[in-house]
Amino acid sequence: MITFLVSILLISIYGVQVNCKVASYSLNILEKGAMVQEIVEVDVDNQTEVIRVPQHNDVAATETMNDFKENLTVRRIPSTQDCYVSKLDSSIPVPERMDFNMKQVSSKVLRGHHVTTTKRSDWKVVGHANRLTLPQTILDFCGSFPIHNIEQTSVGSMMSSLQKGHRRGKRSHIVSDISTCGEEGRQSMIRCLSKKNEIHRKSRTHVNFNLKCSYETHSCFYVVDCYPVGQGGYECEKIDHFVDYLGYCCNFVC
Repeated sequence: MITFLVSILLISIYGVQVNCKVASYSLNILEKGAMVQEIVEVDVDNQTEVIRVPQHNDVAATETMNDFKENLTVRRIPSTQDCYVSKLDSSIPVPERMDFNMKQVSSKVLRGHHVTTTKRSDWKVVGHANRLTLPQTILDFCGSFPIHNIEQTSVGSMMSSLQKGHRRGKRSHIVSDISTCGEEGRQSMIRCLSKKNEIHRKSRTHVNFNLKCSYETHSCFYVVDCYPVGQGGYECEKIDHFVDYLGYCCNFVC
């Protein structure tokens, strides 16, 4: 697993009211030597947030919309021309809070280093979304890009599924729960499971598996968190870094 270190050395922000409904803010973050300018657009009336992050380091340019009415998040990746839809993370501030935090930051001169919390999520593609059931906000946001449904996954959860499926003796359960890299990866998994079952049947010997995992796209966005201090003031020292690995999958090695 790759470990990511983010050093936030400088943050500056200013707010611009683009119309009566949408407030737009610019957040500048220095990450691993690269200056990243994130654009945050908050629509309190329609309960949406759009966060735009440019390409930087090994991170793809990403446009993320949080739709609180629909409880959905959609990530739009221009470089691959894909959209990914998932359930909304409950830790992301609601539009009213997001707007308040950004206004607080815009009124302050930030000093020194800032505490950063990184939250990594691995996402597997579980199929194409049904456009007939998606809200118009997401359809407009994605445009002509294909829209994929995604669910969180991890190597640990896949290995747990493998162990549970083995105890139950249901190979079809394992095949459906584990995200393999394409049809070739699926066939490799089936061969490994068949080999495991054959060896176990003949000698009762336990067979270990190794997983070789990869992902299609790496994206991220940043959220400022402000908290009250004495005499009605606020501190905005905390930056939450949401890191997503989209199209995460693994192949079996046995």
